Amino acid sequence: MSILCRYADGGNWTVSSSSLDKGKCAEYCRLGSAGHAHDSVHFGSAAAMTAVTVAVTEISGWDWLSSAVEARLCNRTAHHVAIRHLSNGPPLTLPPCGEARFHSQDLGTYDCVPWLEARLVVAEPIPAPPSHRGIRLVRFTAVLLILTLLSASFLTYVETVRGRTAEAPWASPALVGIATLLSLGLLIETAVFGYLTRAVDTALNVLMRSFTVLVILLLGVGVPCVLIIAAWDSAKLQTDTNYNATTMLFVQVLVVLLAAVAPAGLYFLFSRQRLDSLRDEFLREVLQLDPNLSTLDEADTKYGRLLDEVYGDPSSNGLRFSLGVPLILCTLLLALGWTLVVLPVSRNYIGDEVFNLLSSTQAQAQLFGFFGAYYFALNMAFRRYLRADLTTKAYSQISVRIIGTVLLVLVVSAIPPFAGAKPDTTTAHVLEVLAFVVGMVPDTGLALISDFLKRRKLFVGTSLQQQHPVTVLEGVSLYDSARLFEEGVESVESLAYANLIELILRTRIPASRLVDLFDQAVLYLHLCQGPQPPEPARSRLRQFGIRTATDFERADRAATARGKSGPLNRILGAHTYDDHPGNQPVPILQVMSDAWHDDEWMPFLREWRRCLEDRFETLTSPAGLRPARHHVVDK
Repeated sequence: MSILCRYADGGNWTVSSSSLDKGKCAEYCRLGSAGHAHDSVHFGSAAAMTAVTVAVTEISGWDWLSSAVEARLCNRTAHHVAIRHLSNGPPLTLPPCGEARFHSQDLGTYDCVPWLEARLVVAEPIPAPPSHRGIRLVRFTAVLLILTLLSASFLTYVETVRGRTAEAPWASPALVGIATLLSLGLLIETAVFGYLTRAVDTALNVLMRSFTVLVILLLGVGVPCVLIIAAWDSAKLQTDTNYNATTMLFVQVLVVLLAAVAPAGLYFLFSRQRLDSLRDEFLREVLQLDPNLSTLDEADTKYGRLLDEVYGDPSSNGLRFSLGVPLILCTLLLALGWTLVVLPVSRNYIGDEVFNLLSSTQAQAQLFGFFGAYYFALNMAFRRYLRADLTTKAYSQISVRIIGTVLLVLVVSAIPPFAGAKPDTTTAHVLEVLAFVVGMVPDTGLALISDFLKRRKLFVGTSLQQQHPVTVLEGVSLYDSARLFEEGVESVESLAYANLIELILRTRIPASRLVDLFDQAVLYLHLCQGPQPPEPARSRLRQFGIRTATDFERADRAATARGKSGPLNRILGAHTYDDHPGNQPVPILQVMSDAWHDDEWMPFLREWRRCLEDRFETLTSPAGLRPARHHVVDK
């Protein structure tokens, strides 16, 4: 146990509890046993016979303070923290959720004890870098083992395959024996120096990734080879004396391989961020968002289990085979699609029936639909690669989009005037363009089908299109909509009542954007009057700069402070509760504001806005921290 002592004149020092000499104390107060305790100890100087008063603070687990080590002082709040200098020097200012590095013995120059006791600031030693002792020996042994194995393999090849007798027949068995000894030595070295577990984990991860990559490459090569060779006419191949068919096959397989493997290749190029940094970033964001939290420790306690559920065990970063199945399925579908695309290029070698089938209007429409789905898939994978959000779930969505596009284009091509259209006609080209759009936005196909059925009076029910899709909100792109769809968010209503915390954690969409989308969704839902979008009302509010629910609340507070809240509430006009004469008009916006006041995520949205307004606020004492409002109901 370490003791942090403070002189009455401001000086501090750190000693061990065993070094307190009770014989030299004029008065000794027993330290309390529960957590932290403050006591006075009067030390008498043997020379001057004077006494100074010190404040003793017991800090469990701080034995490192008495040694000279590098340490850091971490701010666990969302505010700037200014720690007073005991000698009237400049204060130590810590940024929100930031840290300052210092020498452990310099801790006594600042009045940090109250902050440490309140757990608003945490001091911890900086761990020493991991030891790499023996790493050179391990690498040298591994290199010798590889060279020995290569030499033994070469001698075995010469003796068995080439049928030559080596001048030294004992060389090959000797090399095998040396390789065995080196393998045993490498195993012992990795165990002694602590690299064995790490080496096994790395080997398993590399093996599993290599297996998945191998399967993907085999699909990229095997599928086009099998289909192209099966489609070729053997009679036409017999007339090929210049091996043009072989060249054509090589080029087509290469094109299919590059196009089909490109999306999956981004996954293997994807370098995941460290889970520690992702965890810290999420905790900082949720601290600014959740009004029930005051420190990072509280955020970790509340959402730590959710973090473990999403990111899993940090020590297991390998690609399991079950996670590689979506990659394999996606590559298989892409290889099939691109093989059908490049197959007509070898017109001189494929059968006439196959060529006529691929040249039909419906087949061309399917290929253009595949183009649209592939364009969307490649852009989505690249965007998520840049956002560090590229998971195997994205490849499941690509597979579903390709299959859905095939079905939708099949139905759309049966709608007049596309049904029975001849190839290379205007109608056929229009169908091809529509198929490309359907591949990018499947809702386009649903809209065409729904419109056709309504015009024929065959369908009078609910529209097949999604009412109030999330794309009606500002700042939502087609790819953001697809990412939210993966988490079950299909409409503005489902967004407004989704779990905001989980969406921040799972989608990697910046927290500020998601908060803004939730804020827009609350206002949008309260402006809706049925299935029709509330565009006139939204446009009217947008003219006054009001685009979210908290925008109106902030404008209403400012107008009320100026005593002019009436004109603001009449932006959308005034309605009465009923048609009876004599009733007072009721402002629509005021009633809506009262209605959304207790919406599920409104306290979180208000807290986020408040933190932005108070981001330059500096705490000079622990008592200045605003207590958490625990009355807010959690989702």
